[in-house]
Amino acid sequence: MSFLHISKYIYKYIMAGVFFFFFVACHDAKPTREITTVLTGLHPEKLGATGYVMNIPYNMYVEEARGKEGQLGYDILSNDSIYQLQKPYVFIEVESGRPIGGRQHADDGKLTGYIQSIVFGKKNKWSLRLSETKYYTAYATRNGLSFYAESLTTEGIDSMITIVGTLTKE
Repeated sequence: MSFLHISKYIYKYIMAGVFFFFFVACHDAKPTREITTVLTGLHPEKLGATGYVMNIPYNMYVEEARGKEGQLGYDILSNDSIYQLQKPYVFIEVESGRPIGGRQHADDGKLTGYIQSIVFGKKNKWSLRLSETKYYTAYATRNGLSFYAESLTTEGIDSMITIVGTLTKE
């Protein structure tokens, strides 16, 4: 075997190793799961004068939230004010700027995986995080809107993401 033949042989193995390294290094190791939650008993609710409509449960309501710089968002909250802090919650930011409330929703806790749902008829990937206080949070964007959901359980997160999936533009 000549030196040139050996070096081509080694080159192939080196290139295969480099390809394998980049594949492993660039591959997203966090699990992704799809939403399969089905909700019933929903009614249409307008998000102010934005032209957006979504279907929400009868035990929830929509409340407008305005930021100091004119940002516009909507909270989807439980009607039961006693348990509002423990119930699942969704925030939809329609007109962005600095985060309303001064927090960056995308960095709430340790990333535990991803959730795939349908928003505006297209697949959408949500980052799922677990906060230090054991709250699950999920964050996604689509068509210039930002979505943030939180709950004590992953089932609650799934329900909130399912509600966001009903969002349409009139």
